[in-house]
Amino acid sequence: MGFEFDDLPYWEFTIVETSAGIYRVTAVRDGGIRGESFGSGPEGMLEDLKDWARKTDRDIAAGGSA
Repeated sequence: MGFEFDDLPYWEFTIVETSAGIYRVTAVRDGGIRGESFGSGPEGMLEDLKDWARKTDRDIAAGGSA
């Protein structure tokens, strides 16, 4: 089960602890665009991926590629 945010309606985010203290944070957009981050600070990684998702949405809206 993932996280959804009102300002990112096309995205779902997940946080998984892959080993002791190491996390994989994933962002998946409708249509298959995907970003991942690995590390020990899941909250910061989530915020970074949310920023990346906002930029990706702006790029798509402007007619660019993600």
